[in-house]
Amino acid sequence: MGAFGHYKAGRWVDGYMTKQHECDPLYDSSCLDFYSWAGYGYDWADAAIGAYHGSLGWHGLLGGPTALSLRVAPGDNDCWVRAGNSGQTYFGDQWLKFFIASSCFSADGDTLPNIRVAMAKPGASQRSHQWDGFHGIMWISSSFNGNYQNTAWDGHFVPVSTAWVTNHHKKGQFNCAAYDPFNWFGTCKDQCPVAYSIGVNGSDALNRLLNERYNFVFGSPGGNGGYAWMYYPGCKPEGKPPF
Repeated sequence: MGAFGHYKAGRWVDGYMTKQHECDPLYDSSCLDFYSWAGYGYDWADAAIGAYHGSLGWHGLLGGPTALSLRVAPGDNDCWVRAGNSGQTYFGDQWLKFFIASSCFSADGDTLPNIRVAMAKPGASQRSHQWDGFHGIMWISSSFNGNYQNTAWDGHFVPVSTAWVTNHHKKGQFNCAAYDPFNWFGTCKDQCPVAYSIGVNGSDALNRLLNERYNFVFGSPGGNGGYAWMYYPGCKPEGKPPF
């Protein structure tokens, strides 16, 4: 992103990451997703990425019991960053337009109707534009670094949605049966990226999904009454049925 002249707001890893970077003040007054708190909250950036251990729903796990006192907001007894209709997380009511949830189950096919809730804070005039994640389990290692770099680069020339799904789709590469290392019998699993946008209605959401780039952004969505998504039909991940 910096190669295209974007200001890089910051990065937090492990113990330097706290729930206050993501949770919204509407949920807890100590939440500072909009502010320069130990750096910047997610809603202070135009584009952000979060990498968590994910579970069905999507719930992004920040840390275990030993990290609890450091990573949760005061007065909160858990360490999850919840999306959907939990009321804990709202992205886009300040600046955030593009969010990548690099996490398992962060855009499951059966939870797509709920993602739009986290992209439109009640009463706010600004809303998030796009949410990019995975259907089922995703995979991560340094060998995938180039996929994220290519997403940032390509997203200035093609829609961010296209950049995301084409760079992160992996066909038949994971958890193959011992007798089927080359996927000849179709036992290997896929990685299934999903790009998702909201709009006043479905056509508005689809227009945004198919046109917005990191350097070509429409005005804030007028609502979240419609949503649209981009995916690979039949993509077969670990942990969920084929999309």
